[in-house]
Amino acid sequence: MSKQAQRPKNRASTEARILKAVEKILVDEGGKAVSISRVVREAGVARTLVYRYFGSVEGLMTAYAESEEFWPTIDEVIGMPREEFKRHSLKEKIQILMRGYTLAISQRPHTLAILSWSLMESNPITQLLEDRRLEVGQEGHELLFEGEDLSKLDPKFDIDVVLVVLNSALVYLGLRRMHQPDVAGIDFSTDEAWGRLSNAINYVLDAVDQYSQTHSVGKAQRSLK
Repeated sequence: MSKQAQRPKNRASTEARILKAVEKILVDEGGKAVSISRVVREAGVARTLVYRYFGSVEGLMTAYAESEEFWPTIDEVIGMPREEFKRHSLKEKIQILMRGYTLAISQRPHTLAILSWSLMESNPITQLLEDRRLEVGQEGHELLFEGEDLSKLDPKFDIDVVLVVLNSALVYLGLRRMHQPDVAGIDFSTDEAWGRLSNAINYVLDAVDQYSQTHSVGKAQRSLK
């Protein structure tokens, strides 16, 4: 194989090595420890390669934030073609998102460790990571409600807040899983506990769906009087 043919493969391998070094620093020391010099030492590569491939610390962190190593894509979370996802009911779509999100986060202990640091420090690097999370979250929000008639829901029922609460609970319990997994006598270091959580979320969504349908019927009946 020629040197020219080897270069793309070598570059991809080196970039992956550099990003893995970034991840290790973030996990072990937090965002404030990330610098070109620190990454060069951790990755064992030439400084010129880091600048050539990523340009700057900001470019390096943007590349890591956008990698699936850090945060799952919406397509990974829903686990099916988007057109198929859209054919489900609103309740079913939320269940799919929550179930997929739970699985994706549980498979990324390094991400949970990085989020732990983000709670204790705020700097441009942690903000880049937060921006990526918000970007994916917004994409999921738009996909979830695409084509939905939200006027059918009780105006007192704030579905966005419900989603924030569910999402925050998953992140919190994921963080507890790493440090203090026992929560109210439930051991969240076990798959059984996460299965119970998934079932509980489905139960809550069933109750919400039933309430919404009841309200919609009552509203329709009142409009006929």
